[in-house]
Amino acid sequence: VIPYRATNPKDMDLWMTGEKGITPSLAQAFVSANMAAIIDETTRVDRVIVAWGKPQSDFVAWQCMHLLSMLKEAYKGVLWTVGLLTENWPAHPLRRACLLEPYRVLPTWKGKTMEEIQAANIKYLAKITEGNLA
Repeated sequence: VIPYRATNPKDMDLWMTGEKGITPSLAQAFVSANMAAIIDETTRVDRVIVAWGKPQSDFVAWQCMHLLSMLKEAYKGVLWTVGLLTENWPAHPLRRACLLEPYRVLPTWKGKTMEEIQAANIKYLAKITEGNLA
């Protein structure tokens, strides 16, 4: 989901918020391009497997939920997962044995829906970019 590779999942949030040497707006541009490429790939595959694990922050959780929403809209087949974690997040394959099963639920994050998280993230982005506008 996040086009940044890290051994610590918490580093994803640091990358997205500009604390890993990239501006938040550039990070979001990379995420948007990555999501577009993922959606484009769904036109050429027989099966889509979602398997990113449980995010470590609200910001990354919303990105995951947003991609999932886009996938459900663009891909008319069944989405698959290797298992479910708490709050219905699709398990990461490195964290468990892999048995494919249909993924037909929407995750929540700390009991919040994607729409609630999106509203909070918009406020957060406005706050951190406020000083960057000239």
